[in-house]
Amino acid sequence: MAENETPSGGLLDQREALVAVARAMWDVLPDEYDSVTCTAMVMGGFGEYQQQAHGTEDSKVIGASYPLIKAVTELRRIMYHPKTGTWYTATFRLVRPGQLETHFDYDGEPEWTMQPSDDSYRQDAEAFPRAPEHTPDWMRAKLQSS
Repeated sequence: MAENETPSGGLLDQREALVAVARAMWDVLPDEYDSVTCTAMVMGGFGEYQQQAHGTEDSKVIGASYPLIKAVTELRRIMYHPKTGTWYTATFRLVRPGQLETHFDYDGEPEWTMQPSDDSYRQDAEAFPRAPEHTPDWMRAKLQSS
């Protein structure tokens, strides 16, 4: 039985989860920077988070906090739909004084810097199953090879 057999989130749940993501990003945004971006790539129990603060003169890499990882994980779960699944990569951009921009990729293979295990792909497919017509070719190949 899939972890998400029934969609749990509606628009209000998604909004609350997005607010939690924005708050977690705000908490790590240094005072001297204007915005922060985070690219989250998740597969099963494996996640890779690339976060960077941006100012008028420079940018710097900042680590992802536990509250951010928790909020992103919850958002991904809430955004699941039984036929189409959930996103693999999400990009968030928080701009002072608090505007959040988002992009969700439901089909593209994440651009990992460190490849997750085959088991991570299998875990993800079990937790967030998709109809065959909504399973990307690269994911189908990963599942067949494991």
